[in-house]
Amino acid sequence: MMDEEKKAFICACRERYIDTRCSDPIYQKFLEYVDGKNAYDDHYYRYCNTIAAIILNDVQFQNKKIRETGIASRITEFFRDQGKTPQEPTATSDMN
Repeated sequence: MMDEEKKAFICACRERYIDTRCSDPIYQKFLEYVDGKNAYDDHYYRYCNTIAAIILNDVQFQNKKIRETGIASRITEFFRDQGKTPQEPTATSDMN
């Protein structure tokens, strides 16, 4: 959890550098989602930047297996909560 001064700085940077590039409704929903999930950790800006890049570059995930190291990211949690359940991890690293 970050302190209020750092939180304000990170949000101002996000608004200036990410929000101005991506106004997609899915991005807005993601912001609402992470802001309601104690989002202000050290990965907040990275998560916002990553989902904006996914949206802006029209990345398609059909027939793909997404792998994350460690625990699921806020992005994975968001899509799962939106009904877009990612595949469960397996021992393979195939991207099908």
